[in-house]
Amino acid sequence: MSGAGTIRYGREDPNYDENCPLCRMEKKTEWFYEDYMMVICRCETHPDKWMVVLKRHIPIGEMSPEEMRRTTTALINMHPDGTLVQMRRGEKYREHAHLHEA
Repeated sequence: MSGAGTIRYGREDPNYDENCPLCRMEKKTEWFYEDYMMVICRCETHPDKWMVVLKRHIPIGEMSPEEMRRTTTALINMHPDGTLVQMRRGEKYREHAHLHEA
């Protein structure tokens, strides 16, 4: 992507917040998947659950259709046996888009 509509991730995100633990992306638990857009990792508070963290400091309601598609696809690929996984919005850091297994 290029131009004014380009979405930037990680430290390039204009909303990056050094005080936000989800922005800092410290590797405190097992990481299942990572790309430029997201990380799927074990939840530090509930280690039996996975969570998806967007590498962009925005509320979940502001995720682009492409971000929603990619995070959903990544979660489905975590369960190749067809297990249905319910997700819930993370409540602790509401200003940073992330989802938890329910």
